[in-house]
Amino acid sequence: MLLSESVIDIPVGGASVMQEQLSHLLELSTRPNVILRIVPKSAGAHEGLDGPFKIIAVKQGEVGFVEAPNGGRLVLETAEVRGLKLRFDRIGSVALPVQSSRCLIEQRMESFR
Repeated sequence: MLLSESVIDIPVGGASVMQEQLSHLLELSTRPNVILRIVPKSAGAHEGLDGPFKIIAVKQGEVGFVEAPNGGRLVLETAEVRGLKLRFDRIGSVALPVQSSRCLIEQRMESFR
């Protein structure tokens, strides 16, 4: 999972809610099937700013889901799914490593104390 740094910066629900949410992210990041990396604001403009999307493994291969306000759209076309995967890789190329991402989340938790 790649998350924008702004997601952990914007105080939604107040300080205690943010601490709980960030604590939950840290816990998830320790699971063996989860890789969580933060895309720092210092990365500047990148393809992740176009909006959230998912790539989902299914029995038949992979599909995508592009999120949008009031819904989204399922991506079934192989070429378009490949494009989403390329986009994910490009966003990942500017993301922090796993441990640095955890440290940044911990720092934000402290800032909400």
